[in-house]
Order: sequence, then structure tokens, then C-alpha cells
Amino acid sequence: MEKNEYALDYILQAEYNLLRKQFIPGIIVIPSGKSNLIWNGVHFVSQGPYEGGVFRFSIIIPPTFPDGDCPKVIFMSSIYHPQINVDTGELDIKRYFPVWKRNGHHLWQVLRYIRRIFQKIETTNSVNVDAANLYEQDPGIFLSKISECVNQSKDNLYTPEPSTTDDPHAILFTPWSDKLQNVRQLLLTGKKVNKSNCSISYIIFHLIRKHFLILIPIKRRIALHKAFDNIHGLSWMKPGVYQILTREDTLPSHQN
Repeated sequence: MEKNEYALDYILQAEYNLLRKQFIPGIIVIPSGKSNLIWNGVHFVSQGPYEGGVFRFSIIIPPTFPDGDCPKVIFMSSIYHPQINVDTGELDIKRYFPVWKRNGHHLWQVLRYIRRIFQKIETTNSVNVDAANLYEQDPGIFLSKISECVNQSKDNLYTPEPSTTDDPHAILFTPWSDKLQNVRQLLLTGKKVNKSNCSISYIIFHLIRKHFLILIPIKRRIALHKAFDNIHGLSWMKPGVYQILTREDTLPSHQN
């Protein structure tokens, strides 16, 4: 049985607030502007065999959440991995959450599992048997296939996903503009500068919507979207490294 819309909004708001208290390096996630039941995400892999990959994904939340079935994780690009379906891009989430427990499991734990699969390769009960066998029998060729996935993710970095073109909360990547250097410097150091020798990229995503509109039921958000059309939040990456710049002293005190 599907939950009342307002009750489900409240539950998802609580889940998102829990997520914001976690330190999950390399992952950006934000609820879709079209539905609370879809969360857009990007994972910047910083270590392990998939290091350097920038993989977009969606979390599909069942309307009965947190009761019933597990959320689904769908990767937007082709990823050669034993635990990711090669045809659909779906991660085998039930491997880690065989039964979704209402009071024991949360969406931030799903994000931690996403990080884990790219750092530690497990081949038992794989959904991509070919990848599992190749990992066990010929690691060299397996790594070459992984390298293709990583390079493809970088090549497609600035290409929006067709499924999110009409989503006001889509996470977009755009080449760096020098006009934003002062903004970057102010956010990172609190000091304005007029010149820069930096060459970096930035991510545009709707920060105001992330922290404000998530508190409002989906039907009431639509009227507010136009008011935020020109408001964006910013984040940065080093060129060729694809790692988000983060200051440890800006983390919540319980995470330092």
C-alpha cells in the first residue's frame, strides 16, 4: 500500500537530513526536481581499480518506503563490474540489503555501499558473470576493460544525461569560467582575489533547491521553481584528477 504523499515527503526529508550528517567522500546526491522518489547522484572514484571514474547514477525509491522492497541504484553509463547488470546498469543492491529493514537501513548506507563496490571487488553471486570470471582468471584484461569505462565517463563528463534534461535538480558539469574564480576563492578561503592561474572545472547544481525545496511537498514546489531559475551552487575539481576540493575544517564537528 502506498503511503500518504505528505507522510512520504516527511520520511524522505528525514532520510535526506540523516544523509547530510554523514561524511561520504566523493559522492554528490540530490533529490530530483520531478519526484522525491528519484535521487540524482554522481560518484567520483578516488581510489581502487576504478580510480578517476566519474559515474552518474539514480536512486529509485519505492512508493512504500521505508517498508517493502529495497531502493534501486541505476548507473547511467556502462560500467564493467561483477555487481552491475551490463544491460540495465542496475547495481545488485540486495546483495548488501537482502531485506530492507525499516528502522535499521537508511539511504546514506546505500551510498556507502556504492563507494565500497568500486574499492573492493567481490565476485561471488555476481550479476555480471563474465566480469567476475575475467577478474579471477585474467586480471590484466579486466583492468583494461575498467580503464575503458573510466575514460568513457570522463569523455562524457559535459554531456547531460537524456533522462535528466528536464530535471531542474540535474547535476550538470560545465567547463570552468574565469568569471567564477572570485566566487571560488571566496568560498574556499573567505578572501576575494582578482587574478588566478588556476585551470579547473566546476559542477553546477541547485544548492538552494537542495536545502530548501526538499522541505516542501512535491506539488507545492512547482510554483517555486521559477523563482530559483538563476540560483546555483558551485563545487570544483582539479583538472585531470576529477576529485572534489574539500576542506576538512568545514566538516561537522562529529566528523573531524
